[in-house]
Amino acid sequence: MWKAASPTTISSLPWSSEANVTRIRIITDSGAELTPEEAASLGVTILPLRYAVGNLVYQEGVDISTERLLCLIAEGKSVRALPPSTPEITSALESVAKAGEVALCLHTAGGLVQVAEPVRE
Repeated sequence: MWKAASPTTISSLPWSSEANVTRIRIITDSGAELTPEEAASLGVTILPLRYAVGNLVYQEGVDISTERLLCLIAEGKSVRALPPSTPEITSALESVAKAGEVALCLHTAGGLVQVAEPVRE
């Protein structure tokens, strides 16, 4: 797993001033494979991808681990990737708005599942 460099604070940039800079919060999906500790230290919000296995839907990192998902796939189970839930996306975006920040959504699973579709709703 890659290690992120220490985040640069806005005030350390020579061309910026804290007074006129909008804070940006990065929102991504669990496909980014960041640990909760890494996400917290970087200020990144992680939205869990969902996976349908038979009639059950699991949230990655919440209801089921990545390792268990890989085992199910190796066992030949039908596993279908789904985007994060609309309420989770809404909650994350509302949190950003309430903090006076701007959201930058970077979804790693875009090629696997239509992650942005619930955001467009």
